[in-house]
Amino acid sequence: MTDIVTRRLRLRRSSRDDASALSRYRSDPCVARYPSWRSPIDQVEGIVADYLTESPEGLGVFQ
Repeated sequence: MTDIVTRRLRLRRSSRDDASALSRYRSDPCVARYPSWRSPIDQVEGIVADYLTESPEGLGVFQ
């Protein structure tokens, strides 16, 4: 996947280093108000590991 970079935004493939930031984001009460997820860091590390197996070329959702 090629990174998409603008002056204000960078879209890139996930990495294992993203787990702690994703956990903080998903644990924010404003973000987690309606979804049913709870995201302790060990669970988010598994989510990020799953992201790394996905391909933007395949069918379905790519995150």
